Amino acid sequence: MKILASFLLLLVFAYATQDAPPYDPSQFSNIGTINDLTVTDPSDIFSGGTITVDSIPMIIPKNSYVTLPSISVMWSELFIGGAPQLPQFGAPGVSWEATVYGNRIGSNYIVALVYITQSSVRIIQGFINAIDLGTGEFWVAGTSGSPGITIGRYGLEYFDHPLWTVDAESPSVTAATGFPLCIPRYANGTDDPLCPLKNRIINGGVPTFIQFKTAATRSTTDPDPNVMAPLMVGDYVTINGIEVGGGLLAVYSLVANLGIYTAPRETRESNLPSL
Repeated sequence: MKILASFLLLLVFAYATQDAPPYDPSQFSNIGTINDLTVTDPSDIFSGGTITVDSIPMIIPKNSYVTLPSISVMWSELFIGGAPQLPQFGAPGVSWEATVYGNRIGSNYIVALVYITQSSVRIIQGFINAIDLGTGEFWVAGTSGSPGITIGRYGLEYFDHPLWTVDAESPSVTAATGFPLCIPRYANGTDDPLCPLKNRIINGGVPTFIQFKTAATRSTTDPDPNVMAPLMVGDYVTINGIEVGGGLLAVYSLVANLGIYTAPRETRESNLPSL
């Protein structure tokens, strides 16, 4: 038994100190914290660069795409003037993370696929307790002095961090049933035709279950399934987003605990406004 245990210990030690993979090239995957990232030529849209994850430097080849929470872009589009556009990168308490797949050739890690996000396990849940229609921000589980949350396409336009907001084409701010939601954009006190209050305020109440009528039975004052429905104070939401500084979270995904249903057997192309 002592001899066998010593032999197993020797095997474990030999495996733990192995410097190279058993064959070359070999596949690798890595999920970890981003320490650094660079672009080779900021003026070249197809430029590659490097990413360092958990202190392991990796090569991003030319013509590489990177997948962000809501969109995919060329690697060079992550940079402006050579500086990475990762909000709060390096700030205390803010973690930028990457999931990387590729091949190890000799001592080089060559990236094939890379996914980047901030604090990937962060999920915020709670009731909306305030909405500022002037800024398009809202608050969850706090007061008006708490960090605000902006939802870009589905509210007032948000330009500061275009890589890190919602999916502007495929709805990522929705009811639990998939119906697109929004924050109204009022002008001169008038209702937002693309996010009308009639899609939530029904008979003086704010129901969490809505069944739209068919086109044949629907009047102009009835809820309209061809446009989005507004978020309201009191809605329970699950949120993912990017901390962009100043106490603001740029939301890229929101699901509200609402049941909003279109009429049975009725189809439509889209209820998102045109860009």
